[in-house]
Amino acid sequence: MTPFLNSGTGSAQRLPGWRLAMAAWATAAALHGTASAQAASSKEDDLDFNYVQLGAGWAFPSKAPLKVNLGRGVELPGETRFSGGGAYSLVLGRQFYRDRDDDGTVRAPRGSREDEQDETKPMRVELELWTAQLKRQRIQFGNFTTRPNDSVQPQVVFLNLALPIAESDERVQVGADEQPRERGNEPLWRWWLGAGVGYASIQYPNASFISGCDCLRAADGRGLAVQLKLMGERRIGQDTYLFGQVGQVWLPGAVTAANGNGGETQFQRGRHAAVFLGLRHTFR
Repeated sequence: MTPFLNSGTGSAQRLPGWRLAMAAWATAAALHGTASAQAASSKEDDLDFNYVQLGAGWAFPSKAPLKVNLGRGVELPGETRFSGGGAYSLVLGRQFYRDRDDDGTVRAPRGSREDEQDETKPMRVELELWTAQLKRQRIQFGNFTTRPNDSVQPQVVFLNLALPIAESDERVQVGADEQPRERGNEPLWRWWLGAGVGYASIQYPNASFISGCDCLRAADGRGLAVQLKLMGERRIGQDTYLFGQVGQVWLPGAVTAANGNGGETQFQRGRHAAVFLGLRHTFR
């Protein structure tokens, strides 16, 4: 299934997450152009740069609570179990150094680690589009159980901040061998710890015709999403890096429309773990 695109036969009015993703990506492209122009005009060194990162992976099995209001004061707790599914991530980011010397240069390694205590570390800010296809394996509440075997589709726009937590002693030169750049070296591999907050759109398909319970109608939810992630990367080319990532994402819930008896179902917030593998390309 194509990342960031809802499945089904719904019209454009039923694709709020897709429109949200497109708007976010258009904004990211504009920000990238602005940052590139600023970098060129200020002649920043090659240790500050923009990058694009694309990852694909798997969301692990998980569960989330739900609450079914049958009307007339009857309320049943339950849970939704997910068997996992594909996950996708598209990132536009910038790596930079906050601390510089008086002349604007970075106190970063030049091929030696003798003065590591005086060496500043980079940080990253990212705009990320995150989506997954979470297969809904089972819904249970009270004595009722059904297996819809459909997919719940979250789509999230995250603003992330990441800091390095470990790196290799081995250094590689920034710049091609035939045209070495003046700004020194960087580690061959590095570990990053990141966190992000964002806005999510999530769609629960209609399962009433499968379960025979009118309480499991389609539901759309929007709200705050949070993530934590650990990422390791290794340089494999002049401007290309291979990365692996494991993380947790907390997604908002969704509520069905009330039926004739005033009943509704609340699909509550859930936590989902995912792993990614992908490539990052830098623009220096």
